[in-house]
Amino acid sequence: MPHNTPFLAKSILVAVDGSENSRRAVEHVAAVLVCSCEFMVTLLHVIAEPDPDYFDDSPARRLEWMGKERREAETYLEEYKRILTGAGLPSSRVTVEVKEMDCPSIAQCILAQRESLGADIIVLGRQGRGAREELLLGSVSKRVVHHAHKCAIWIVT
Repeated sequence: MPHNTPFLAKSILVAVDGSENSRRAVEHVAAVLVCSCEFMVTLLHVIAEPDPDYFDDSPARRLEWMGKERREAETYLEEYKRILTGAGLPSSRVTVEVKEMDCPSIAQCILAQRESLGADIIVLGRQGRGAREELLLGSVSKRVVHHAHKCAIWIVT
């Protein structure tokens, strides 16, 4: 992109997990995009494929668990879509996706989807873990910030 060319975002990927911060991230996007018909918004929930050893005694339990995760995600993704359309974004401009992915981390799954969609902006709600918990478990938003390139990132707290 030439130095004096303005950044024109057209596609936004909102990665959500059903948390209160995810909801705030969606509400933030709705407030920013109010009455804008130029953006495509993808609401994404990633279901990380569980380790094969986790359900090795029962493939049926694995399928049951994946189905439950998908149904829960679909429920709040539809609610989030209503938030965006209620703010004036046309329904045809909002896509809802639940992806079952086998990635080393949720952050890498989100970045892979950003690449696949060609999204210009990634929006995430920050989980707000304490420093000790974040040190032990890591932070999806922090990993996305550190590994993303060629896009803007909005972290909503």
